[in-house]
Amino acid sequence: MEIPKSFVELQNEDPDRQEEPIKKRGLTFSDKQSCVMFIFFIFASLTIPIIIYFITINITVEQDINYSCSVDDSYKVPCGRPNISRAECIQINGCYDDFKLSCYHFMPSKYNYYINEDGAIYDTLQSDTPFGNGTIPQLKLSILELDSNVVKIILYAPSLSYTSNTVQNKTYIVRKEERMLGVEVFRQDIDQLILSTLRGPLIASEHYWEWTVHLICEHLIGLGELILPANKTVTKVIYKNKNDHTTLPNFLGYSNGSFYGILFEHDGPLEITIFPSKLIILKSLAGDRIAINIFTGPTPKDIIQQMRNNTALTLPYWTLGAHICRDGNTTIESALQEFTEFYQIQKDIHYASDCVHENLYNMLYQIKHEHNLTDLIYLLQQNKTRFLMSIPPQVLKINKHLYDAAVELNILYKNADGEDLNRTYQNQEAVFPDYTHTSIEVWFEEVKFNLPTNRIDGFVLKDNWPDEDNYIFKDLDYKFPYMTEDLNNSLSKTIPWNASSFGISPQPHILHHNSYGSMQLSAFKNSMNYEFIATSSFEGDVFEPISIQNVNISWTNLKKSVTTTLYNSMFGRFMTSAPVCGSTNAYNKKTHDELCLRWYITTATLPVLRISSDFPRRDPSNLQTNFTKDTVIRAIQNRYMLLPYYFTTLSMGDPLVRPMIYSFYNDNVTWSLDEQYMLGDALLVTQPYLPALTMLTIYLPPAVKVWYEYWGGDVYNKTGWINFNIVKNDWVMFIAAGCIVPVRHHKSTKVGEYSSNDSFGLAIALNCTTTECDAKGLLRLDSAQLSFSANITGVFISNITEAKTDIGCELTEPNHPKYIENLVIYGITGFAVYSNFTTVDLCNVTESMLYIPYFLV
Repeated sequence: MEIPKSFVELQNEDPDRQEEPIKKRGLTFSDKQSCVMFIFFIFASLTIPIIIYFITINITVEQDINYSCSVDDSYKVPCGRPNISRAECIQINGCYDDFKLSCYHFMPSKYNYYINEDGAIYDTLQSDTPFGNGTIPQLKLSILELDSNVVKIILYAPSLSYTSNTVQNKTYIVRKEERMLGVEVFRQDIDQLILSTLRGPLIASEHYWEWTVHLICEHLIGLGELILPANKTVTKVIYKNKNDHTTLPNFLGYSNGSFYGILFEHDGPLEITIFPSKLIILKSLAGDRIAINIFTGPTPKDIIQQMRNNTALTLPYWTLGAHICRDGNTTIESALQEFTEFYQIQKDIHYASDCVHENLYNMLYQIKHEHNLTDLIYLLQQNKTRFLMSIPPQVLKINKHLYDAAVELNILYKNADGEDLNRTYQNQEAVFPDYTHTSIEVWFEEVKFNLPTNRIDGFVLKDNWPDEDNYIFKDLDYKFPYMTEDLNNSLSKTIPWNASSFGISPQPHILHHNSYGSMQLSAFKNSMNYEFIATSSFEGDVFEPISIQNVNISWTNLKKSVTTTLYNSMFGRFMTSAPVCGSTNAYNKKTHDELCLRWYITTATLPVLRISSDFPRRDPSNLQTNFTKDTVIRAIQNRYMLLPYYFTTLSMGDPLVRPMIYSFYNDNVTWSLDEQYMLGDALLVTQPYLPALTMLTIYLPPAVKVWYEYWGGDVYNKTGWINFNIVKNDWVMFIAAGCIVPVRHHKSTKVGEYSSNDSFGLAIALNCTTTECDAKGLLRLDSAQLSFSANITGVFISNITEAKTDIGCELTEPNHPKYIENLVIYGITGFAVYSNFTTVDLCNVTESMLYIPYFLV
């Protein structure tokens, strides 16, 4: 295939390409003499060889490349500090906008790196950055073709080492620019340009990196948003902190019917700016490498599999139930008393897990024998509620056993003077372990010894960005040439940027800050036994469940929690949890009653339902009115009913919750929908995100010919936009024709409690737009799955023999319900109808396939 010409080559084909190009002129002897004299007087301290080097290489570049100031506004990359004069702008090799009084880079930029004679390294074109600090003299570029669909481009300092490689039968082509340091990536099959790094500056220095990447696409998803503003520049800082510990530098681009994925790798503070032109500016304050991972898709499902490296989601069924915990300042006595009284009073809901209190781990040093904590946890587990323990990375100094062990092993972060870093966490003195230390597994033996029981079912790693109470960043020594208010705020309330690790080849914390949570997670995975683990802070290669913290209750944050969950689903993180009704003490039972009700209904449709907050509590028993309490309990009951469908969808390697574009990206309308979403392939859900709404405008994609309202069965065969009347306790949901949704009916009076008499049911949405009515579906158990195929008269059930082992037919209490009853059929009439048939005991079925005819009520 003939590779398209690069951006720089196209620029050089026609000198008149730009409206007002920067014209070249020959350098006369007097020009050279003046240039040398000017440099000599300004940089008298520099050596003659360096002066000659920079003059020579700049002359060469000037003769080879047409630099232009005629740049469209959507491609004007700011150059230098704001509010500088025209003279200052020209001095730093920038273009000046006389109307906006701003300085911007040439196109192509004069800040880049030029191929060295040996072809393996690139030399800088400029000795200084636009901010006046010296550039890194040389950089390297490596291209790692990881497989046929994934390629990694790494820009790095020569002190690091990477080896480029190639693979066969790949779906992409990466082309290096011949002279300058830059690449362009194409789809191989349709010659489509995906990205280019040649349309902006490349600057590298000790405390400032800038790299520009242009993504070629019609639609762009990124920075935690499903819909980026079309005509607005967006900037976000990625440096894990209390207010944002989940956003990653990843993107999905869509063009000509195909998606591709982008993941930037950088562990230091990263400011990302996106222009309406899809030009992305990366700015960092530290580090010696930046990498771009490109995933060629072409569908969202393909990208998810490529990002996850085809690893399956293996979570136990119980993790989809309702989880509860408590937060806030308290004593160990008060925490245990509240926990005990809760289960004495609360009889309505069976909770899948409880953590006793979010700060239990930091109160363990107060535990006495008479507290009976181990017995309380044992009783909890005897009632089939798991014990999940919340653990922060910080170690309180008052916890002598853990602290002394950490000091002895020398695993703690150090301050600038080389002493153990002492900071404040939860108003107490705390230290911070380096979870990459070679002795960390030894220290974890002390952690295990301090735990209240060796029967912990799982862990929630909290505050691991990591949190710190008081630190405010101030650059008193002006070490950073570039600083904004957002960067300044992000560098506060966490470990000081210049704290270092245990002392063996110490590096500033700023270089690894964004990976700190992942380091703690990795250490737990290597040292602890558990059935479940979640984390609050993570990197791009982490796909464990996510726990979002510090959420204030508001209608805006309700919608944001859904958006964040949908966004993470698109990048392979299927289990995202935001606390129901918020987690902070900014809660009023009366004024937030309707909002909390809606939050419960919404979260019942999301992958994780976890209730954990400061005072006032927000569990159902503490809600304002009986109406709200009853509605919330019913929502949780409906969630438990739908769990077989949730579990089946996730077990197939697919996200449970997905934006409408996941399945309907060819429908342009779906790209603007952010208040409705899909649960798997079958269920469409929409929510009101404002109080007192009585009508919703809903879009039913015409790609599905018929939709049925789930609870009543009303038929919508005229798809597109509809108006739908609601009341404040409605769960608005539609089922797509052609789908079968498996459900579970709990026979216990306590919501979510398992009973050996529980049964499976089927919601059968017939598609009668073809010759014969039909519908299909699956039910995943453990390793086996039941298949369903329905027509106008009945439903076939397949793979029964394989499923019996998972069900546990030989057990007194089977692992899964063995009965099937309560079929609901949509499409036979204008409303949902129920089939009244004799209950089927799957354990008594002798064949692998069974046909159940409908007996309509």
